[in-house]
Amino acid sequence: MHRGGVSLDPRCRGLTLVETVVALSVLAIAALASVQLTLALRRQAAEAASMRAASRRLEALHERITSLPASELPTLHPDGSTLPLPHPDPTVPDDVALPQERARIFYEIPSADPLVVSIWYEWRDDRNALRRQIVRTVMAR
Repeated sequence: MHRGGVSLDPRCRGLTLVETVVALSVLAIAALASVQLTLALRRQAAEAASMRAASRRLEALHERITSLPASELPTLHPDGSTLPLPHPDPTVPDDVALPQERARIFYEIPSADPLVVSIWYEWRDDRNALRRQIVRTVMAR
């Protein structure tokens, strides 16, 4: 039955204002959560890319250092000195120069045999935090 163009049948009624507000609130919370998740995933992806690039650069440095004679290494690169960085390989994805990157070399005991070498690779991430990867190797003289 109709009265004034409005159905009195409870099955045909529309949404109340409270139901609409609750539904919109739930949708807004879901949208906000998805935006936050997307931002977090982008941040993690950027961090993973910089870690891959740092690992490649550190590996290249390690190969270059271990190819030198261990007896001459402390003379060529004194303890705590800054190492020249390899140029990024444009054919390798994610092999890029990182912000404020530098590499340093340290020895446990420069005159010891075997020679324990540490190579520190440092850079700044997108939030300007200092990041560091270290590789240690033992070289016989």
